[in-house]
Amino acid sequence: MIFLRFDRGDEVIADLTAWLEDTGCDSAVVVSGIGMVEDAEIGAYTPDGYDRETIRGATELLSLAGNVSTREGKPFPHIHVVLGKHDLSTLGGHLFRAGVAVTVEMCLLPITAD
Repeated sequence: MIFLRFDRGDEVIADLTAWLEDTGCDSAVVVSGIGMVEDAEIGAYTPDGYDRETIRGATELLSLAGNVSTREGKPFPHIHVVLGKHDLSTLGGHLFRAGVAVTVEMCLLPITAD
């Protein structure tokens, strides 16, 4: 199990992808993630592709899970999230991008061919 921490100013998907490329990890289960993000772009899949929405401001990252596979020869994180708003309502979907507002802590379980 690998524990990753991203700090304010980082971007969750871009920085996770960079870490995956730097370490050569191209297959993993994203077990969990928590923290606080801002300006998260999430989406729901439809037969015509994703309907996307950007959630402005800071939201609590209540849950993050997914997997890492390869796309066009590069690591591709496929991540879903549940976000908590300050009025205690929640939103969820596929995560396209999110800035780190305070911190994001994530656990990955790499999958090896051995």
